[in-house]
Amino acid sequence: MPRPTDTIAALVTPAGTAAIATVRISGPDTSRLAAELAGGSPLPRIARHGDYLDRAGAVLDDVVAIYFQGPRSYTGEDSLEISCHGNPFIVQQILEDLFQRGCRPAEPGEFTQRAFLNGRMDLSQAEAVMDVIHARSTRALAAANRQLRGALGRRMSELVDGLLGVLARIEA
Repeated sequence: MPRPTDTIAALVTPAGTAAIATVRISGPDTSRLAAELAGGSPLPRIARHGDYLDRAGAVLDDVVAIYFQGPRSYTGEDSLEISCHGNPFIVQQILEDLFQRGCRPAEPGEFTQRAFLNGRMDLSQAEAVMDVIHARSTRALAAANRQLRGALGRRMSELVDGLLGVLARIEA
């Protein structure tokens, strides 16, 4: 069973051969891992280019890594995004190295679940992530993007505030 105190890692781009793939790490050990991989404390939101070295010191790939310090990250936790070549073998080698360093594989949707649990998005925004990913028309994408940006949550908040005002007047 997933625990929110675990540090998780997973491929966040579609699986398969591509020019680029991105692996995300999120959780309490992220800053330690980022420092290990970068050879020193990472600066938040600064892209860093270099070799990804596994625990044995072997070069796995030429990567670009960006560290996001919580709560200013997608999940609201410290996060690291590693962009590597989109060779599935390379991605698997990087993930296996991260698992050996203490991460566990993220469950499907777990990064977004953590974003919701950490107050980075409301429930309608969390649900909209999947709608954006699966949109197949301009209208569907536009609706999903409005929801992802909080339009539904703001409207619901307005309605709740209005109802609370009515209840307060009734009780008064």
